[in-house]
Amino acid sequence: MESFSTHLDPLTVLTHVRPLVLVIDRVGNITDAHGASDGFVGHHAHELPGRHVLDFVSESDRADLMQMFLPENDYPILHNPSPFPIQLVGADGQLETADVQPCGFTEHGGGWVVTIMPRRQFPTSMDVVDLLIDGASLETVLRALVTHQVNSIQEANVDPHIVLCPYGKDPRVISPRGSSCANAMRTLVEAQNDRLWRDVASGQSVEYATAQLPAVLRFMAEADGFDSCTVTRIDVDGHAECVLVTLISDASPAAMSGSVAINQREQIRFITHAVRRDAADRALRAAALEDALTGLSNRGRFDQLLEAFDGANATLLFIDLDHFKAVNDQFGHRVGDAVLIEVADRLRHACRPTDLIARIGGDEFAVLLTDTDEATARSISERLLASITDPLPEHLGPVSISASVGYARRNAPTDVRDLLHAADRAMLSGKRSGRSCVIVGD
Repeated sequence: MESFSTHLDPLTVLTHVRPLVLVIDRVGNITDAHGASDGFVGHHAHELPGRHVLDFVSESDRADLMQMFLPENDYPILHNPSPFPIQLVGADGQLETADVQPCGFTEHGGGWVVTIMPRRQFPTSMDVVDLLIDGASLETVLRALVTHQVNSIQEANVDPHIVLCPYGKDPRVISPRGSSCANAMRTLVEAQNDRLWRDVASGQSVEYATAQLPAVLRFMAEADGFDSCTVTRIDVDGHAECVLVTLISDASPAAMSGSVAINQREQIRFITHAVRRDAADRALRAAALEDALTGLSNRGRFDQLLEAFDGANATLLFIDLDHFKAVNDQFGHRVGDAVLIEVADRLRHACRPTDLIARIGGDEFAVLLTDTDEATARSISERLLASITDPLPEHLGPVSISASVGYARRNAPTDVRDLLHAADRAMLSGKRSGRSCVIVGD
């Protein structure tokens, strides 16, 4: 029986490690290089001895790093310096971020042993972490994740796709660039075919054979040699926020239960973090544009809507509750708040789904009616006033409340902010005329 030695030559071991291992003398000359057998940012280990390390460092980092290698410096070499990131210049002139793990190889100076690993070779690319920290868009982060997964897995051919908001109005498919199955995934989503993830529990992964996939995806997956597919659903606050669909081929059982499975779990962890952060950001943005008491748009949101509106046949209503201060004085602010909430609900029910409603002041509301003629605008205005002046629920305290409504309209496209001012002037005219009325502005 052939026997194998358990002792390997250290240089042979160094030759086969993935990172680049450099020996650098006191003044920055590379005296030895090992590892990175597939090349390192376009360079090869055997080409590096005799070169100066600064030849491969970006200009932005070179000045700081140069301080370590000036011959006149007499700095002691630390035994275990801190790791740091650095921008390296590849053979093609492109910059690539790498992480440096330095170690002083003598106690009193003489040089360093440096291990350098490009970030794209890490299980989860640090570039993706940078995108998250920098506040990149969710689609940018997710595309970087799926692209990294394709490039980093060697044990299998993988083709990951992320379906964002699968049950929303605007579902999107994030795929690696160059993916031949991307169009099939988009067709599946556009057809609202959710068979792949319908019965998958949140946070769980289900594996399918290619033959079990919906036809539009199965044909393309089989043509590309994929033999299985894993599906993971990620929920936020009980809603399906995204689905990860990963096509896989040429994976041994050992790989799928080992390194590829671990890589997949890491990807899911980062995707989950990214979608939860995005959902939280959207909730904060919505809260910043929503009136906290009534749930209507606030003045800031209404101004944005007016800025974006460019249609014709627009009518703008300005509504001010009459004698509302007396309600607060007589019944207290808690009852006053309840009355405002009741008024907001009545406005919602009296308006059409396409109308834009906002609370723009303490007891002031505005409504933008779109695509209305004169008769319709007048009818809705009267309906709003009647809705507000209907008797209030008995538990509130006040029997009823009235309002003054001013409205202004234009047939042609116009700056609707001018309409708001015209409606405001009409409302003030109504208050001077006796309140509880609708006044048409000029």
